[in-house]
Amino acid sequence: MATTYKVFVKKFLLSSIADGSKDLEVRVGSGFFARIMVGDVIIFNNTCERRVKLIRRYNNFDEMLKKETIARILPGANRQKILSELRQVHGSRDQHRGVIVFELEPL
Repeated sequence: MATTYKVFVKKFLLSSIADGSKDLEVRVGSGFFARIMVGDVIIFNNTCERRVKLIRRYNNFDEMLKKETIARILPGANRQKILSELRQVHGSRDQHRGVIVFELEPL
């Protein structure tokens, strides 16, 4: 049985998740994010539900950005902008826990 998780994101990210242009959610591998499995449901800001289609794990943000499609993480941004946003939100120190990419799909 799928587990449901509540996650909060910045408002500008929520609209991109809702319209499907952002279908990759990046988090560090700590807390409940480390327990999320394929098939689980994430509810963003109590309004937008997405199922976890795939999960990929990386050692750090740089490795992840070399492999993932940038436009699917933060539409309209370049690699440096995404790296800056990730470090602002998660901090460079948290990378030692690994980086998780959740590929999302509508329910």
